Amino acid sequence: GVVAVQLENNTPDSHTETNFDEVGVVRIDTSGHVTDVIRYSAANAEDEEGVGISELASGGDVVAALIQDDIIIVRANGAPIARIPIPLNTEVGELAVCSGKVAFTPTSMGSEGDKVFIFDTATSTLSAMKAPHAYSSVMCSDTRLAWGQLEEPNFITTHVSKWK
Repeated sequence: GVVAVQLENNTPDSHTETNFDEVGVVRIDTSGHVTDVIRYSAANAEDEEGVGISELASGGDVVAALIQDDIIIVRANGAPIARIPIPLNTEVGELAVCSGKVAFTPTSMGSEGDKVFIFDTATSTLSAMKAPHAYSSVMCSDTRLAWGQLEEPNFITTHVSKWK
């Protein structure tokens, strides 16, 4: 099956909105049956303008979504694993999920970061790997983690490491 973002808006101009009345992540199995994995309503949000999902990643039976200011990590059946709050004035450009691990690079608004964070779903631990000038991109495989690094003058290189 696949996971997908589901957006619901009750406003007439919904095709121009980036925040919605309700957002969700659904699992669609091979028969076409749709099951909720994550459901998040504007009633739960601090922002009165609605809610949005800015990133979604999955691998194996782990699904991670950046909803508002939290990374929500669940099993593909919807069982909760973790909620990681993102600090104020911090952005997360991409999420990556491989081998039961969720990787992301938080950056200060308008600049690069200095770490790649890794949440291990098997141990429920969050660790950080030094990554000077880390930029928003993060990718992974079963044995490797890669991230973009902002170099001078204004170009990005990709750095690769074994999972820690």
